[in-house]
Parts: sequence; structure tokens; C-alpha cells
Amino acid sequence: MNVIFEGDLGKRTITVQDMNGRIIKQWNNYTNTNIQIDNLAPGFYIIKVLNIATGSQAVEKIIGNNR
Repeated sequence: MNVIFEGDLGKRTITVQDMNGRIIKQWNNYTNTNIQIDNLAPGFYIIKVLNIATGSQAVEKIIGNNR
């Protein structure tokens, strides 16, 4: 799965959690404008993207399909 970020370039903290709130993957100080998330088991996940400079946060639900 490829995720593309909009808005300011800058450092971000990206977290992928399962529906029970367990952190599955995390990237700190991530500066690219997109990220490839692989190897997610089928199911629902929450991806949180925190812009470190502005403090703004985006939260989205995603579906892992293990492709």
C-alpha cells in the first residue's frame, strides 16, 4: 500500500495500529512525501500521521489485504 502525504514537507511521525490499538509499524522523523506500507495481514488498521513542526495530525482507516 502506498500512502501519499499532502501539505508541508517536514518531519512526521507515522503510526499504523490495529483495531485494538496495538502499534504494528512506526516511523519517526519521516521526511519523504510518500511511504510504502507492506506486509499487513488482512484486516482494518488506523494510520496516524503527526506533523512534528505544526502539531497537526491526520487519522485514517485503511484495509490491509496482504498483496
